[in-house]
Amino acid sequence: MRPRGQHHYIRSVTFPHFSGSRRGKHPLLDITPTYFLCSPLLPREYKRRVILCGPIGSETDPLTGTELGVFPFRVDRGEDIKAFKVDERQDLLAVVTKCSVPPSVELQLIQFSRGAPHPSARTPRIPFFFPGGQKGFDLNCMVQINNDHVGILVTIVPDGPFPRSQRFFIINWKTGHCKIDHDAGTSEMTSFSFLTFYDLRIVATNVRDSCIEIWTVRDGRLHRAQTLQLPLRAPKVLVCGLECAPLAPEDLIPGRRQTESFIRFMVSLGPESGSTFVCMSIIVDTAYLLAFDLRMRAVTPWLEWGYRNVFLRDDTSSVEDCNAMGGRHFVSKTFSEEDCYPGTAPNVVTVVQVTGCRPQDVHIEFRFKFPKGVPELNGSTTVFAERIMSFVPREMAWSADIKCDRVFVHQQRLFAITDDYHKQRTTVDFYWF
Repeated sequence: MRPRGQHHYIRSVTFPHFSGSRRGKHPLLDITPTYFLCSPLLPREYKRRVILCGPIGSETDPLTGTELGVFPFRVDRGEDIKAFKVDERQDLLAVVTKCSVPPSVELQLIQFSRGAPHPSARTPRIPFFFPGGQKGFDLNCMVQINNDHVGILVTIVPDGPFPRSQRFFIINWKTGHCKIDHDAGTSEMTSFSFLTFYDLRIVATNVRDSCIEIWTVRDGRLHRAQTLQLPLRAPKVLVCGLECAPLAPEDLIPGRRQTESFIRFMVSLGPESGSTFVCMSIIVDTAYLLAFDLRMRAVTPWLEWGYRNVFLRDDTSSVEDCNAMGGRHFVSKTFSEEDCYPGTAPNVVTVVQVTGCRPQDVHIEFRFKFPKGVPELNGSTTVFAERIMSFVPREMAWSADIKCDRVFVHQQRLFAITDDYHKQRTTVDFYWF
């Protein structure tokens, strides 16, 4: 390990994860200020029916032992955990499950300290989505908690050559009332994050139209209030993927300064064939997003909102886990200087602490390039058709060589994940920096 900056190894946990040949099927994870939770695939069923839980420890109180305990909550046979989220402040575990017979999706509201139905929830099990006569489909779900409300994005993944579709829900978890049921169509909404504790403003990614959108709730409906366009792309260049790393519940507590939180948008770009060759992150101050005037719908080009106002990263060679969150710290995992050759896994982990952009900050120009020889681009390596500027973060927390498959960071803790497909298990190492 080559440390740059102070950091501490806390502990390591190992748990079974029977993914079989499904190498893209990772365990579901969640992190709170105190606990680490995961829901692995079980053998034979290849479903997630249990949640494992254990304390994280701290730099002053490192823990020993590599086992996680089974959380006292288990879904019924035939059900499959698709997503879950913990809000320690409200002692709430929100679990989204898929039921096969009849086809439905439920929100289960659990008291985190006891593993029993939450006493503040009028209806601890809320069936909120019924796919109807669709057969042979899977679901991807994203769930976020903001005070009395739970936001759920459901992506229907049908068998065969059919497009995915999205539905977005906002449910008052105490009353059981479904406040929003929004048909997001095909790839209109691919991820989301609540922006503030005080209302239901959300920011969402739209890969179909290649933009970032700010939505508000008005008169019981979801309204698109602001559309933030991505940089203009060169001819024959498409946005292949667009997702955001959402704010955690502890970033939305009352009284917390919004300047302490940032949201990261991950953009994948490639030629019209659909292959991805360039990945970048756009990291935006939450306070900057909240400052947009939402009284009238507007479409804002990149040069008006993104130029010199965001922090950019080239993540083309980076590997990060899908459980990445917003906040103030962001991590990348790239090639080390001595191991930078084809076929070598990236293993240099770098954590950057981002602070708000100020007029006196240093700015640099990013020049994203495709590799030479992409047939569809006729020899061109240009990605964008306009200038891309980024402010330079003023502090790097630390950098070290860590051999793992994926990483993500939450507050001042880094989690390095290693998958052992031969032994069907996953190991997570915890670091404090």
